Amino acid sequence: YTLRDKQELETVQGMWNLVVESAQASTGPMPDILAQCLAMIAARIPQAFIPQLASCLEASRTQYAKSFFITTFRTLLADKSTEDQCDKEIKEVLPVVINSISDSDVGIRKLGLLALYTVIQNKTGLFDELSRTIQPTLFAQTMIDESLVRIIPMGPFKKRVDDGLEARKCAYQCVHMLVRNMPDVADTEAVVDSVIRGVADEQEVRTVVQQIVNESATRFPTAYMARLDDLVDAISAMQEKKIGKNAIKQEIEKHQNMLRLTVGVVHTMVQIFPKQAKDDSKFGALVNKLVNTPDSAANASDLVAFYKEIKSPAASSAIAADVGVN
Repeated sequence: YTLRDKQELETVQGMWNLVVESAQASTGPMPDILAQCLAMIAARIPQAFIPQLASCLEASRTQYAKSFFITTFRTLLADKSTEDQCDKEIKEVLPVVINSISDSDVGIRKLGLLALYTVIQNKTGLFDELSRTIQPTLFAQTMIDESLVRIIPMGPFKKRVDDGLEARKCAYQCVHMLVRNMPDVADTEAVVDSVIRGVADEQEVRTVVQQIVNESATRFPTAYMARLDDLVDAISAMQEKKIGKNAIKQEIEKHQNMLRLTVGVVHTMVQIFPKQAKDDSKFGALVNKLVNTPDSAANASDLVAFYKEIKSPAASSAIAADVGVN
């Protein structure tokens, strides 16, 4: 877009300033339509306004202002109509946006991770140079932050509430997109380490972990082989968990989903390490348990049924297509 004259630029700048001032002074969430407006201006006149957008984010002192400007960046990054015309300016300011994944506020970290996800999904070329420096911070976000965990009394029971779960799930989604779109730059050891942690995480995270395993197992066999015993330990610990006799339907379903996912991870590993699946290693013992589980073992019937289900021709074909196994 080419401005007709200086007066037109001044008019656009005036509109921009009004929105920015409103965002910086806001005591509550800003309307998304205003973020879309700023993103549109930045996309049409990138040389003038993308640097300003980064400066606005750096100058923000409130959660609402930071949230608004990161959302504006995400809108800009996801705008496919701009193609590559903004890439030069975006690349110069991208560190400012991505650094928000280490913000002290978990809500801002989540938005920063969503922005990072959009970059890895749509603009891998812009992230390539930053990947080595950003990955340690990214993988740190896949760890449970105990300071965000609350225990709420509910009558005779206690409920565990993890305020960091949504941000952590976003971090795992970034890892998934990283191994899918940029496997050559991914820190393979950190990927496998996050998988081992994620197996024991909440259901929302475990679902993404399964996707990461499906994408990365055939690409990083050496890294998985090096940590196979640790992965087996994590899976075994989850499979041995029991639910109470008075568990409600929701708890039973959650427990079964957990078991099904761990069995799915084992099946994927069997495709990668068929020899180890049959020897006397920890992994071989785990696979043998799924095939020949005694009825007295914890979760015996469910584990055997899930393994047979996953090994069925239809399921095996789907998994093979997903992980690239022939």
